[in-house]
Amino acid sequence: SGEVDLPELVTDVIKWLEYDVLKTNFGGLFGETAYGMSGSMESALFGFLAALSSQLYLDALYLNTNLGPTEKSLEARKRSGIELIAVYATSCLSTASLLAVYEGVK
Repeated sequence: SGEVDLPELVTDVIKWLEYDVLKTNFGGLFGETAYGMSGSMESALFGFLAALSSQLYLDALYLNTNLGPTEKSLEARKRSGIELIAVYATSCLSTASLLAVYEGVK
């Protein structure tokens, strides 16, 4: 459909802003501890957290507003517990993977 998915757009921006804030404020912190986390792993962690947060915002917008496509609002309202876990796991793990690869090739 030609409808603009405003919640998706807003939460994508939030995800990248949160990742940048985490990277700026906490980047290198884990490498300097006993954890010895690589830059790619650190980016994956920050990406995971940013994706989790943005998915929470996305669901809140779909559940509490009439913004975005109706079918996505209905899907968010009717999700079972297993479907909810699957949506969050997919979002968080795909973003973590993307940002780990991004940092690795950068």
